[in-house]
Amino acid sequence: MSITSLPLELVREICSYLQLSGLQALRLTDRKLYQQSLDTFSDRYFKSFRFLATSDGLRNLEKIAKVGFIRERVQELRMIPTIFEGTNRNKKRMSDYAVSSKSCERLQGGKFRVRYAKYQTMVKDNRNFLLSETLNTRLRKCIACFKKLDTIGLAHYTTPFLLDPRQQKVRFLGWRHLRDRIDFRFSPQGLARLRGPWRTKFSSLALLRLFQALGSQKIRKLHTCGADNYGDVLSEINLPQSQYDSLLSALEHLEDLRICTYFEKPIASDVVFRRPVGFDDILKPHDATTVLTWFDLIIKVAPRLKVLAFSQGHYIGHDQPALPFGKLSRHIQFTQLKELHLHWIHLTSGDLKSFLTTAKPTLSTFTLFAVILDDRTSTQSLLWKLLWDFFRDELSLQRFSMAKIACDHQQYWIRGLDDLTEPSEGAEFDVETAGISFSKWIDRLTPVILNRGKCLWDIQREYQGKQVKFRSFLKFDFNEM
Repeated sequence: MSITSLPLELVREICSYLQLSGLQALRLTDRKLYQQSLDTFSDRYFKSFRFLATSDGLRNLEKIAKVGFIRERVQELRMIPTIFEGTNRNKKRMSDYAVSSKSCERLQGGKFRVRYAKYQTMVKDNRNFLLSETLNTRLRKCIACFKKLDTIGLAHYTTPFLLDPRQQKVRFLGWRHLRDRIDFRFSPQGLARLRGPWRTKFSSLALLRLFQALGSQKIRKLHTCGADNYGDVLSEINLPQSQYDSLLSALEHLEDLRICTYFEKPIASDVVFRRPVGFDDILKPHDATTVLTWFDLIIKVAPRLKVLAFSQGHYIGHDQPALPFGKLSRHIQFTQLKELHLHWIHLTSGDLKSFLTTAKPTLSTFTLFAVILDDRTSTQSLLWKLLWDFFRDELSLQRFSMAKIACDHQQYWIRGLDDLTEPSEGAEFDVETAGISFSKWIDRLTPVILNRGKCLWDIQREYQGKQVKFRSFLKFDFNEM
């Protein structure tokens, strides 16, 4: 029996199990099958798009917005805010890009100067794109065409990863032009290159551009960072009153919010960089503005939220007060929250209990990572055990995980279900595999003071020190590009 003689629903079901290459090959075998599988193919591959924050990335998005059967299916749109990690390297620091991926030979003389000129042009295009006054108008027209759009956000990748010919997972609009302009030998780079105050302001500006282009769209999911919590945005953004009201209207139906914040001066909607991103040369807004704070937004949308992932950034320190989260916990009112993920948070145990109060009836998944308790009491050593007792008595979780927890300046490890097991820096619970209830599982855990290796504060200070040293290399002027 030919597959084309099967009911259309069964054909679509069969196609749903095929990978992209297999599905493409199957569709090309028969004209009728090609038409029958069109909806399956389109629904799978045209629902979500990433686009690079360059002029070419936007041109490709505009082309897609003009194709009816594609734009009718677009539900998710994410911007990749920077290329080459938002830095403008001098020639002496171009080693990663001085080797051709085709010949594996180091470029020298005129060939290298041509390569470097292309690199500078691409970096400048990325920055001019975000600062362009016409970007909002063009992007708004595109987004208005996507009637089913309900998810927006940022996507963060290093450029070497995006251009690595071996990776096939991430595709984005603007990729072909970027690849054709510059090729280089792939060298593995960690995601730490995506951190830093200057990249935070780049990401904040990119997110601001998305906000300004939303128009009348109703957004259910907003993700400013991925599961790895890279891609911090500023905790406050200045917006003209009209844009502020429009944004709140667009986001009032949020169900899924993933946000990584960094506490700094608010970025203005007409921001212009005169020096490297990360410095404070930001022009004041010309019109009356309202400051959008993520705390206020979370409080406003909390009753509808089903998923919340919140991080206060990778820059928290021992001397930072726990007050910001305390303000949030006192005003939050959840009614439907099912998943809660708190990363890199500095707070008191009372604030955390207060934050969970209205989430208790519905919460099923809860994660804690790099969470620091600072109650400033004489019972610091008991804080985590007392908090776990609260979890045991008040929460009925299906999944729970925690790692890199600390009290004040001291990191704690976790001893498992028996004294024979070595303490570890993390613990995970899944009701489907644990064999016991959450309350019994967490009741058996014991916090253990970490007496070996570096404490959490040492790791943070070492990381921050590297960031400060690295910033000294970035003394370039945007106007010289």
